[in-house]
Amino acid sequence: NVYSTIGTSSSSSYGYKSGTSMACPHIAGILALGVALSPLATNEELLNCLYSTAFYIERYSPGDMGAGMADAESFLECLEPPSTVSPAPTPTTSMAPSSAPSISNAPTAECINVQVSITTDYFYSETSYNLVDASNGEVVMSRNDYPNSYTTYTDSECLSCGDYTFTINDSWGDGICCSYGNGGYEVLVEGEAEARISGGEFGSSKSYLLELECTSQGTSQSPSQLPSMS
Repeated sequence: NVYSTIGTSSSSSYGYKSGTSMACPHIAGILALGVALSPLATNEELLNCLYSTAFYIERYSPGDMGAGMADAESFLECLEPPSTVSPAPTPTTSMAPSSAPSISNAPTAECINVQVSITTDYFYSETSYNLVDASNGEVVMSRNDYPNSYTTYTDSECLSCGDYTFTINDSWGDGICCSYGNGGYEVLVEGEAEARISGGEFGSSKSYLLELECTSQGTSQSPSQLPSMS
């Protein structure tokens, strides 16, 4: 309930109102802020930002909550992303010619490209993953901000050879397949035709060991491994 003005043709007062009587002016006010921030934004751009940044609350009343609860701050950030400032150019100086022989740089450390693909189910905001370097506990890849249902999101990173732990999480505890859509996850490794790790059915989380091996001839990957359950 929101304490608001209440008016009739003969009198006016204050009282509590709820439902669309309050939702409509709140949404109109948020859109007005968006127009003030980005006057050139189209109606479609305004609505796309409003829908895509809404906080998902469908679980509390399935079927009648629309896009969710509006998030004014995220809505404004969507309309005007942070600007980037180009660094000033670094002055260059001419070097005197040298007869000394050139020296080749030492070879860089080998790395292997790893790609993580997540397909969300209906409750997309419950899903997250992380990939941790087993040697030092450092999180090298992660994501927990999926904005839409039934959508595939892909991240990639070139990782040093070694052992890693991949963990997929669902905050509600029912995985991402198959009660509320056919969500799933895949971890692909450079040079391999099939996903090294894949699935969709689990509880709160599921973990796998991912081994990346390098050889003297280049990079190669170890055989697939058994997952560990958490």
